[in-house]
Amino acid sequence: MDGNPINFTDIRGLYVDHGDGSYSLEKDETVGEMYDKLANEGKTHYSYDEFATKNELNRSTGLINGGVVKNTTKFKVKDDRPDEIKDDQEEVNLSKEENWEFLIRHELSDETWDDATERSGVEMQKQPIENAYGDDLNLDLYSMEITKLPNVINTKEELLVKVREIFSTLTEGDGTDFEPLNNEEDAIFKSENSLGALMRFEVNIAEHLSVICTASESDYWVFSTIRTPYLDWGHAVSENRMFGVKNTGSDGAIEFYIMGADRAAAVFDDDLGDVLWNGADGLWKVVMKNVVEYVNSNGGSATVNKSISKRVKWKDYK
Repeated sequence: MDGNPINFTDIRGLYVDHGDGSYSLEKDETVGEMYDKLANEGKTHYSYDEFATKNELNRSTGLINGGVVKNTTKFKVKDDRPDEIKDDQEEVNLSKEENWEFLIRHELSDETWDDATERSGVEMQKQPIENAYGDDLNLDLYSMEITKLPNVINTKEELLVKVREIFSTLTEGDGTDFEPLNNEEDAIFKSENSLGALMRFEVNIAEHLSVICTASESDYWVFSTIRTPYLDWGHAVSENRMFGVKNTGSDGAIEFYIMGADRAAAVFDDDLGDVLWNGADGLWKVVMKNVVEYVNSNGGSATVNKSISKRVKWKDYK
């Protein structure tokens, strides 16, 4: 696949997804492999023979039942899914797939870790995604479109800093509280560079869940879950989660988004199944609603976009 755009939905390189419903197969690759991948992702409900016939693969490539591609070809896959499934599983473009791939592979630096440990005096343990227990990898995306920034906010970067400043109010309505480890960590988190900030989510009063900011740029930051044995033990998931802003290219509109990649951390967490993901889904939808309300009540204009929450097999990504 050298020289072609990489589709991180399929990092094994069985085909290239161009993000517009069209796909490319390369010489010596099989349609059978691509069909298996699309079927596993729920992108087609056809049998293999129906898939090949409906998409005219036999005619356009000379393939017969999973034969090998003789020449590079590009074609559009007909979407045979029911309308309600299309609505619930809206496809995302390549840039979002790249961000998911970044989150799956993201690791915090030793320097950031050492600085946070020394500064806080707290015993901490990393919870990397690759060491988690669960077979499923959760990938989600929550976003909103802002066509007019709120008063006194001039740029998308200023908006992101403001989101950090008021983040403790943005989780209200879900039964989750957000707080810093201490005042020093709070000041770091609310600054223009939040790298290394140690924060905590309090879920249903009984459980505190710690995170560390492992990446901080002007247009995004990343929280990674950690264990703090003498404070609140560990998260139910091993996760990297990105909070960011970007231009959408649509009449100057801006998108604020939250997206994550995570796996059940331990066997008893994995036993929770979708309960685990549904709880997080509720939280991030509440945050989106509250950011929209903040923008709209301060002279701006924003609407929530459709969210994505899906499970794929970790073995396909590791």
